[in-house]
Amino acid sequence: MKKTMIMIAAVLATIATLTGAENYIYFYNSNKDGDVLTLKRSDIVKINYSAPSASGIDTAKIFTADSTYTVLFTVNEAADSVMFAAPSGDDFITPGKAIDLGLSTKWASHNIDGTNPEDFGNYCGWGDPTGKNISTTKSEYPIYNTPKTICGTEYDMAKENWGNDWRLPKLSEMNELMDSCKKTYTTHNGVPGYKITGKNGNSIFLPLSGYRGGESVNEIGTNGYYWTGTLHKLWSDYGLVANLTSTSAKVDKQFRWLGCSTRAVKDASNVKVTTGTASEVTDTSATFTMKISGINGIAGAKAGILCDTEKTARTFFADTLMATPAGDGTFTISTKKLNPSAKYYFRAFAYANEVYYYGETDSITTPLGAVDLGLSVKWASCNVGATTPEGYGKYYGWGDPTGEKTSKSLSDYPSSTPPSTIVGTEYDMAKAQMGGNWQMPTTSQMDELMNNCVWTETTIKGVLGYSIKGPSGKSIFLPMTGWYMGTEFSGDYTLGEYWTGDINSNNSDAANCCTFSQYSSGSADTYLRYIRMQVRAVQPK
Repeated sequence: MKKTMIMIAAVLATIATLTGAENYIYFYNSNKDGDVLTLKRSDIVKINYSAPSASGIDTAKIFTADSTYTVLFTVNEAADSVMFAAPSGDDFITPGKAIDLGLSTKWASHNIDGTNPEDFGNYCGWGDPTGKNISTTKSEYPIYNTPKTICGTEYDMAKENWGNDWRLPKLSEMNELMDSCKKTYTTHNGVPGYKITGKNGNSIFLPLSGYRGGESVNEIGTNGYYWTGTLHKLWSDYGLVANLTSTSAKVDKQFRWLGCSTRAVKDASNVKVTTGTASEVTDTSATFTMKISGINGIAGAKAGILCDTEKTARTFFADTLMATPAGDGTFTISTKKLNPSAKYYFRAFAYANEVYYYGETDSITTPLGAVDLGLSVKWASCNVGATTPEGYGKYYGWGDPTGEKTSKSLSDYPSSTPPSTIVGTEYDMAKAQMGGNWQMPTTSQMDELMNNCVWTETTIKGVLGYSIKGPSGKSIFLPMTGWYMGTEFSGDYTLGEYWTGDINSNNSDAANCCTFSQYSSGSADTYLRYIRMQVRAVQPK
């Protein structure tokens, strides 16, 4: 031990004075999540070390004028040298998290969800960033309409676990690793695998980690499978992998639903995407802006706005509008394909060199719209008090513009001597709640809706109702909402009742309405004025 201590002191003491061509020294830096720390020897002020442990591995503190770093070192007494690096195990592997192999991109030093080069990490199906899906249903990896690449998307296991600087390797990058590097079958800390040595002499280690099928892990120590982000060109059941055995290391295919290891690459691209604002938003249209840089001159590059009503559609591959500017700059993109009273999520994207890049996600809500069904008036896209077509809205007694009355006294709706119509008056619930030129439908307008349109029973987001298609080809949806008598709910959610603004000509205690159920489409009916039901507004053309 005394000889070792003297040898360490001598070696460390000379570091600050060494000059010449090799004027840099590389450390495994504990301060920066395993990245390689590069310092000029002349900048090192002092090194404090501790005696090596029984394993010969310990830490040292490197002092510069500005900072202090904690690094690892090992002692080789036979060579009278100190190696500042990660513990070497059976075969030396270049330390750090992002390893420069002299290729087009840097490679991670260990698998996703691992901490050492020999760790297997998590077994993920292709497109499952959680690694928790053990299903063998291919449509879950990641979706039935599988994209050709998931590099840089929210299906990318590396990006989702390690952040935007990391991603799955493209097929071309995995081919480069397999074809341009020296591959040596060996062991590292007792684990069989391949030492991959790059053009510059740096190395990474890929263990033979096997694969997971369902809940069982197979072929550990005999095979290793490492995902790329590229789908097989001919057979969409397969993603492309690096397939390692004791005798070969090559690119191959693997079923998407099998759990394989993930070795990330660090994206060196300068592509930048910024989602701009949404303006000129109407019930059916909007204008979006975006800013893109770094794609000029890249063959096949494109960019645009992805927009969808479902935020959970990870990368919005089911986008409802897309544009493809192929150069750098700020772009404006408009659409007239939106629906009224709907929330849309949007973000800018760019696709370059088989990788997706995204801006921030933002949202807009389109205002309530007037749908032209080809009838005498336009109809609102949702009930009074609702913000979506399937929303129930508020329950109103006839002639109560507040929707707050729950009494069973006819004199409250709106009086003991009600007018023959409340359309357009102070008692009109649609006008009071929505303003503008919205109003309740007349009996004839409701009859027109019932008799001149095609009613189809359907369900929207779990809500039973009718899709009503007019002569123009456009549709509205009326949900089945039930009704109230006072505070007592009736009719469950298999009935729908909607007021007109007209009193019943034969009985002033009642007003005209439209009623329907899961067994029959809309028909004319009358209800006592204190019954609380829905209102669907109309607007003059």
